[in-house]
Amino acid sequence: MELEIKNLSKTYNNGTKALDAISLNITSGMFGLLGPNGAGKSTLMRTLATLQKVDSGSVKVDKIDIFKNEFEIRKMLGYLPQDFGVFPEMSAEEMLDYIASLKGISNRRMRKESVKYLLDRTNLFNVRKNKLGTFSGGMKQRFGIAQALLGDPKIIIVDEPTAGLDPEERNRFHNLLSEISGDKIVILSTHIVDDVRVLCSKMAILHRGKVCFSGSPQESISDLQGKIWEKEINRNEIEEYNNNYKIIISRMLAGKIVIHVLSAKNPGNGFKSVTPDLEDVYFTIIKNGKDNTEGGSADV
Repeated sequence: MELEIKNLSKTYNNGTKALDAISLNITSGMFGLLGPNGAGKSTLMRTLATLQKVDSGSVKVDKIDIFKNEFEIRKMLGYLPQDFGVFPEMSAEEMLDYIASLKGISNRRMRKESVKYLLDRTNLFNVRKNKLGTFSGGMKQRFGIAQALLGDPKIIIVDEPTAGLDPEERNRFHNLLSEISGDKIVILSTHIVDDVRVLCSKMAILHRGKVCFSGSPQESISDLQGKIWEKEINRNEIEEYNNNYKIIISRMLAGKIVIHVLSAKNPGNGFKSVTPDLEDVYFTIIKNGKDNTEGGSADV
């Protein structure tokens, strides 16, 4: 299965260019769409879910134009938006059954079997009678994936699924996403670098409505080999180092600040070479984009 996105553009009435000639080819497996808040990720996700129109460009699933065949495409889609609402007084079982009927699963026995299977798969079967208003954030996210999986979709879109989850729930959610990918296209839209590093063999970095990188995480990292340098500095030195070096990351460690700088050669002054990781790639691209890109975009 292949999802082909070509020259997708969207500008809102207020002049915000949310998508700027986006082109991507996505095949089966986990695909990470990484970018900061305001990069245009949610606009792209809603477009792929056939919930929003664009100004120009095309999206095809195995040569089927999604804009001309919305009903057919929606039967192939599962979607977990960034803000997934539930009816707090309904039980997980009741609401999942209700959503299944809205998705066209009219046979009561088949609907019951699907609901039971998905509640079990998302580890919610033992709390199926509980009201959704009592669920934790992680449980609601797992319920969100359960409803997205109704009807055995071939394309699953999840938008910022781990934001706000504690480490245990986040790990559980990672495992669930990995399990369901298989022969499906699963698009994970997030600003959390580690989610993409852990889950995705293919990825793209989106910034200000543009694709800044597309490929594998390892390919992106290899471009920075020998160019990332690290040093531990005092808090009162940060301004001086900001003025003299291209800092891409700074983080606190035991009361001091550890900085990573981008340089094609050894900057001296006590810096040591370190092996780059995906976080270095991400912040290098985002900071370069902020320096070199005019205008802006937003998830609206």
